[in-house]
Amino acid sequence: MKDATRIPLTLPANAIPGSAELVVSLDPDGLAGLEDGLRDLIGYPYGCLEQTTSKVIPMLAVRDLAESLNVAGLSGPKLEGFVKAGIAKIGRHQTAYGGFSLWPGGEPEAYYTAYALWGLHLAKQGGYAVDAARIADGLEYLRNDGKNPDQSRPYYNEAGNLGSQAFALYVRAVLGDKDTQAATTMIANTKLPVYGKAFLARALAAGVGAKDPAVAKLVAELGAMAGAAGKADTLIEEPEEKGMRGYMSSSLRTSSAVLSALVELDPKNAAIKPLVRAVMKNRRSAAYLDTQENLYSLVALTSYARTAAGTPPSVAIELAGKQLLSATLGGKQRMRVVSVPFTAGELGITPKGEVHYNVEVRYRRTPESLKDVAAGIVLEREYLDEAGKPKTTFKVGDVVVVRLTSQLTDDSHHLMVSDALPAGFEALNSRFATVGTAGIKQTQEWGTYREMHDDRVDFASEYASAGQYVHEFTMRAIAVGTFTRPPTVAELMYEPAVRAQTALTTIEVKAK
Repeated sequence: MKDATRIPLTLPANAIPGSAELVVSLDPDGLAGLEDGLRDLIGYPYGCLEQTTSKVIPMLAVRDLAESLNVAGLSGPKLEGFVKAGIAKIGRHQTAYGGFSLWPGGEPEAYYTAYALWGLHLAKQGGYAVDAARIADGLEYLRNDGKNPDQSRPYYNEAGNLGSQAFALYVRAVLGDKDTQAATTMIANTKLPVYGKAFLARALAAGVGAKDPAVAKLVAELGAMAGAAGKADTLIEEPEEKGMRGYMSSSLRTSSAVLSALVELDPKNAAIKPLVRAVMKNRRSAAYLDTQENLYSLVALTSYARTAAGTPPSVAIELAGKQLLSATLGGKQRMRVVSVPFTAGELGITPKGEVHYNVEVRYRRTPESLKDVAAGIVLEREYLDEAGKPKTTFKVGDVVVVRLTSQLTDDSHHLMVSDALPAGFEALNSRFATVGTAGIKQTQEWGTYREMHDDRVDFASEYASAGQYVHEFTMRAIAVGTFTRPPTVAELMYEPAVRAQTALTTIEVKAK
């Protein structure tokens, strides 16, 4: 925008009064709203390697942005503690083979190993202590066993594996372990996905230079795809994306990988700005972003912002006649974010020069608005007594069997079922059970894992065929009172639109 604008603001009907916050972000590069991705990082709930590393990488790769925006929890001692805890957690996923697994005790894979090494490398560059042996062992795995994945796994896909191998070559190159011969050989493989081509170009450039004909050819191909997508105002799609779901593939992740490659290898490419617009449009319009989409787009867009130049514009904003900000958008303050308690009225934004803005009203929803959801998954939660009969009354000391039943309509990847405990209960570390009643039985062989936390119990499956799955655990009532019973959530972690949740209810516990 170059002209002043006024936006009427009203509180949504399902907002809890007093909980709402107005957040306005502004910048000259079309990235306003990008800070949402940073905020989401500290809220990622699950403990797998991917989500742990996805918290650490942006904290380091876009640290300057986090500090300039002063996002709560992403600066100073809190940031230091967050990164150190992440480094330790990543290390617990390393196996005896040197490779890293998605969940502790699982089988190592090339992508997870390269992803972990990327995070550890950035941490080391940022001045954090990282065990050099972990990196050395991970590199050794990628050079050897990591090149030969287990093709019997139900989610194996040739294109997905090639993308992982290309990413591994890139990470190896970043760590100084360049394998130009392997990268050159991989170029000729017609199954190589777009995502893989983006990382292969960067891996090859690290060895032979960005002006090498092979690199230039790859960059030209990526630029052509980006140009076509930008012209249509869409993302770059993977030809075999459906078959690559087990590899966390998505159009946003692929488009972001291409954007990063172009910014690094051909920063004046005319396709960059249209692709930036398409990526930002998708980030703003998507109901959910998975962690891979968030991380790759955040890193790519921040890299682009560092290359942006021009005369810094200025802007003033006011709400209901009260000035909230008057500033120049330049230097370390190129992006500005203003957060204030919500007040109904008219928001005014007056720029001098070209300014992009994003306006959000954040609020807590009323309990009655948190209803059942079933989008591709049907979910049921039952409370049973120890004999397996339905339990509807509760006293302090009672042991309750929680049964979570998920019905999947299609073969699925990376299923997560998470049950938050009512405040008056504690989970018992016994009688955990996971039973697959159709298709492939959920066992360690197919990547089924359980994690117990103080406030919830999580069940994860790397692959689950269509059918019904039952997860059980026990909890004990420990306090008298009426407590909120939070929703149980089932979702595909890398297809978050496929999800289900139970309604928010209450539960009463009486004295023994």
